[in-house]
Amino acid sequence: MSASTTSAPVVLRAERLGKRYTLGGGGSSSMLREALMALPRRLLGRAAAPTRDVWALRDCSFEVRRGEVLGIIGPNGAGKSTLLKVIARITRPTEGFVEVDGRVGSLLEVGTGFHPELTGHENILLGGVMLGMTRKDVLARLGEIVEFSGVDRAFLDTPVKHYSSGMQMRLAFAVAAHLEPDILIVDEVLAVGDAAFQERCLGRMGEAAKSGRTVLFVSHNMAAVRSLCAESVVLRSGQLTYRGPTERAVQEYLGQAMVAPAPAEDPGLAVDHSRLVRWTLAQPDGSPLLPLRPARLGFVVEALADLVRPSLMFQLLSPEGLLLFSLDFQDFSQLEHVAGGRQVEYVFDLDRLPLIPGSYSLQVWLKNVGDAQARPVQRLVRLEVADGPVYREHPAASLRRWYGPIAIGDARVSHREVAG
Repeated sequence: MSASTTSAPVVLRAERLGKRYTLGGGGSSSMLREALMALPRRLLGRAAAPTRDVWALRDCSFEVRRGEVLGIIGPNGAGKSTLLKVIARITRPTEGFVEVDGRVGSLLEVGTGFHPELTGHENILLGGVMLGMTRKDVLARLGEIVEFSGVDRAFLDTPVKHYSSGMQMRLAFAVAAHLEPDILIVDEVLAVGDAAFQERCLGRMGEAAKSGRTVLFVSHNMAAVRSLCAESVVLRSGQLTYRGPTERAVQEYLGQAMVAPAPAEDPGLAVDHSRLVRWTLAQPDGSPLLPLRPARLGFVVEALADLVRPSLMFQLLSPEGLLLFSLDFQDFSQLEHVAGGRQVEYVFDLDRLPLIPGSYSLQVWLKNVGDAQARPVQRLVRLEVADGPVYREHPAASLRRWYGPIAIGDARVSHREVAG
C-alpha cells in the first residue's frame, strides 16, 4: 500500500462478520414461495427434511481506505460473493457489522438490475437510476456507456432477454462504471467479454482508484488481480486467512494446490507402473535456482513392474496453472528396458533456466512408452526461483508484472540514428 493510500481515511470497515445459512426443509419460512412449496409436505403429514447450518462467512475483519483497490481471492465456495453482498447491503450479516462511508455501486451478477423484457436502452436508464444516478445524468452519458460496452447500437431497442450473457454483463458494467461511486464492488466481471473489453474494464477500475474512489475486485484471473490490486485478501472456507501484498496473497492462494517435496514413501507419488522416489531441483552445484543460470533437474524413479522403454516428462506451470514448457526425456535419450524393482535416474541439465524469480510448479509424468502408458503423479512439485539479477536493476515484482514469467537470456540488439 502506498504512503498516500495509507494516510487516506477508512471508507469501509468490517468487524467480525459472519453469515450463516440454514440448509434443509425444516423451520418456518419468511418467503411465500418457500411456504407454498412446503404446504404439500405438511398436508401429507411428512416430517420436514433435517436442517444443517453452514457458515458462508465467519469472523472476518478488515479495513479498506479511500483510493485502495483491494483484491478478494479464494477458491469457489470460499465466501467471496457472500462478503460482497453483505457489504452492498443485499444480505444481512448473522454476526458482526460493516461500516461504509460513501455511495456504493455494485456489479455482482450478470445483468444486475436488468429486466429481460425491457430494451437495452430502457435498462440503461433503469440500471443507472437504481444505482443512484439521475435520469438526466444517465441520458447525458448514454453515448459513453454504449460506446464503452461495445454493444452494437442496433441492439439497443431489442429486449435484453435476447442478449448473450456477455452482452448483458458488458452493458451492466458500463452503467456501473459510469456511475462513479465512492466504492465500486465488482465480482468476476472479467469472466466474460473479449480481450479489448477486459482491458477497458481494468483501465476503468484503475482510473477509479486514481481519482480517489475505492474498488473491491473479486476474480479468479490472477493476472488481472496482480495488474490491478496492490493488496489482496484471501478467503478460505468463509474465513479471511491472509491480507497483504497481492503477489504474496496469490502465492498463498495458489500454494494450496502445490506442495513442497514430500517423503519418498508418499503413496501420492506412485502410478500403476512406477514410483517417483526423489528429485533434485537446483543449480549443478546444489545452490538455489536463479534466473538465467544453469539448472539441473534430477528425478529417481523405481519400476514397480518390468518397463519397456520407460521415460519421464515434466511440465512447468506458472502460478496461475498455465503450461509454460515441457521436457520429455525420450526426446533426447531412450532406455530400452528396466526390470521391476530397479531404479533409474533421469537428469535434465539446462544451460540457462528461462524463468523470472518466483514460485512455479512441476507436473511430473511417468511413462511406459512400450505400453503407451503415461500417468501424472498425483502431487505437484513446488519449484522456487530465487531473486537474482536478470535485467539491469529491475526488482522481481516489476519483472513479473511487466515481463511475464519467461526470461530471455540473449538478444542481439542495435540502435542507430536515422535521417528525419
